[in-house]
Amino acid sequence: IPLAKAMGLYVITNGNGRNAERVLALGTDEFIDYRKDDYAQKLKNIDYVIDTLGGRETAKQLQILKNGGKLVSLKGP
Repeated sequence: IPLAKAMGLYVITNGNGRNAERVLALGTDEFIDYRKDDYAQKLKNIDYVIDTLGGRETAKQLQILKNGGKLVSLKGP
């Protein structure tokens, strides 16, 4: 998060609501609690996605990318 913010990016993080304060303190601009909201329904035209889960999430993440957007997976090939 700090690296993305240092590059001037708007950072949206998806996670458990218990972690919201921690990631917001790191500089996240927007936090989505996956237990309450589906990020794939809320987001579109995203420039960059970092995939930390793999599997079915990767397909959802590809759906929110804008044309020419980049996805980096830390879990999948």
